[in-house]
This record gives sequence, structure tokens and C-alpha cells, in this order.
Amino acid sequence: MTPLEPAFRALLVTALMILVGVPPTLLAAVLPVLRRRGVETTTVRRIALLFVGPSLVAAVVSVTTLTALKWEPSVAGVDTGVFVSAALGTEPGIVWLVQATLGLGLIALTVAVARDTRWVTQRRWLATVTAGSLTMLAVFCWTRYSTAVSSRELAVFVKWVHMTGAALWVGGLFVMARLSSFFPEESDADLDAIVAAFIRRFSLLAVAGVTIAFVTGILITSWHVPSVDALLTTPYGLVVVAKVGLVLGAAGLGGFNRLVLHGLIQGTDDRRSREALPGLLVLDRRFRARDAVRSFVTAVRVELAVLVVALLASVVLTAVFQPSYTVVDIAPRQVFLTAAGSAASNVLFFSPLVQPLSTWFAEMLQLGAIAVAIVGSLALGYELGEFGAHRR
Repeated sequence: MTPLEPAFRALLVTALMILVGVPPTLLAAVLPVLRRRGVETTTVRRIALLFVGPSLVAAVVSVTTLTALKWEPSVAGVDTGVFVSAALGTEPGIVWLVQATLGLGLIALTVAVARDTRWVTQRRWLATVTAGSLTMLAVFCWTRYSTAVSSRELAVFVKWVHMTGAALWVGGLFVMARLSSFFPEESDADLDAIVAAFIRRFSLLAVAGVTIAFVTGILITSWHVPSVDALLTTPYGLVVVAKVGLVLGAAGLGGFNRLVLHGLIQGTDDRRSREALPGLLVLDRRFRARDAVRSFVTAVRVELAVLVVALLASVVLTAVFQPSYTVVDIAPRQVFLTAAGSAASNVLFFSPLVQPLSTWFAEMLQLGAIAVAIVGSLALGYELGEFGAHRR
């Protein structure tokens, strides 16, 4: 492996996180609130182009470079016939062709939007980018999946769901970090209400994404780390510990943003505020709306920075280190899908789906995944209730 491969893989994963997470956040959390309150959405289009355009270019360049690094020297030569044969006759070539075609198509659509072409609306463009990016992510997962399980389709699906959930969280935070740019200075009178509505809508996506990412991440860890010793003594396990610590820290900060700063934003008035942490935490519930937004955005950027470091740790985890089960004397588990005679049995449950190792650690991880799913469902139910109450 050349040093370029982890770098371009990190660039590709970051680009896909932005492409999968930013458009849904704009569609579900930003545009409805601004249009409902009659605020101009031109800035949203500009910010969307700023995120989507460079990310698409980075994705196409990264996937092309990663594919070229894996091809034989003869394939990467100037012989057009050999190049076409490799692109159409090998799995890496087909994967590159699909991703590059999707990326170039989305780039062309984005250029049309940037030139203010009337035949494609902002909503259709964002929806198309979301669909295309999810497809690109699925193709990415098709060649970079867990080999610890016997079913390739299951491994690819779990990784795709895991990365999609993470993208809803990370990509949405990129949008929230630009929150102050979405409205002009003269909208200060309604700023607290607008931002509070943003946060409630984004929280629905974030809680769903965090829950999905945590549950599938725990499941993947149970595949790759067979014991506590493997977790604490192998390089893969130690990086997993570091990544989990970063993600939990970011989740805790996200909870603080949602439960504390969101509540403060809803209670703003013109009185001057007092800060417990400079630029971050305001103690007095009555303060200027724009100060509240500034505090929230600062906290979001800290959360985003922690998650970006965790994202880089994930890339190092998959690109550099071997899973722990490959360096300890424990065979990987076998995963299978049970056949059933009714449509209702197509629902996947952890118990019939995964045959755990004969160790308590894997069993505890899988029980932990179920517990996280339950807690996440309750949190999502709370967010839905909050959203419905304020919408009425």
C-alpha cells in the first residue's frame, strides 16, 4: 500500500459524508423553515453549491486515483484498448466506471444549477444529488466490506447503512456550522424562532443517523474484535477504542447543544448575556438572539471537529490495520440469513442473524447494539413529539 491510498480514501470518505448528509439536511431542516417564514433562500443555494460542487470533484478524483493505484502498470498505460478492457472486464474497473459516471453526471447537473438553469429546481437538484451519492456510497462499500462474515451482501449492506447514518450526522453538522449565513441581519427579530426550528428538524435526522451508526458500528466491532484482550492489545482494537471515545465525546456535545443551547435560544430577549465559557455557554436565559446563534454554532463546530478526527481514525482503521480476529487464534463467526415461509419473517433480528462467538464479549456487544437501538428509538420518539408540538 502506498501512502497515497489512505490519503485519497480519507478524501473520498469525507466527500461522500458531505454529499450524503448535506442535501437531506438542507431539504428537511433548512428550506422548509426559511420558506415558511418568507426568508430568501438564495444563500442556501450558494452554500449548497459550495459543499456539493467541490465534494463531487473530490469524489471523482479520489475514486479514479484509488483505482489507478490498484491496477497493474500495463493496465495504467497509454494503450486505450487495455484501459477499456480493464474498466469493463474487472470488478475494480466496473466500480470505478459506475462511480465516475455518477459523479460526472452530478457535476454536470450542479454546473447547470450554478448557471441558474430554470429546468431544474433546487429541491430536485438536492434530491438527485442525495440519490446519486447514496448509490456511489453503496458502490464504494461493495469493494470495501467486512470479510469477517460469510455473506458479502450482508457485510456490504451493514457497512452502507453504517456510513449513511454517520453521514446524516456529520453532513448535517457541516450545514449547522454555517447556520449564521442563512439569514440576513434584518431578520434578527425572528432569529431565535428560526434557529430553534432548524435545530428541532435537524435533531430528527441527527438522532436517526446517530442511532443507525452506533448500532451498526457495534455490530461490525463484534465481527472484528473477538475479545477484550483483542480490543486492548491489538492495533486495530486500540484504534477502535480511540474512535469510540471521540464519537462518544461528540455525541455528548451534541446532546448538550440540543438540550441546553437549544433551550437557551428559545428564551432569548434583548438583555445582555453572561458567559460561563467564552463564546460557548451562556448562563442567563435572556440574551440577544444573534449571540445565542453564535454560541450554538461554536459548539457545533467543536462537535464537527471531533467527528472529523473520528472519521480519519476510521479511515486509518480500515486502510492500515488488520481486524483483530485475523491476528488472534479465534475464527470469525459465520453469518447467515434464515429462510422463512412468510413475508413477515423477512424482518432481520440480531439473534437469528448472527451466530456469536463462544465468548461473552461478542454477546455483550450484540446486546449493547440492541440497547442502543431501543434508547435511540425512544430519543427519536421524543424528537418527533417535540417537532409535532412546536409545529402545531
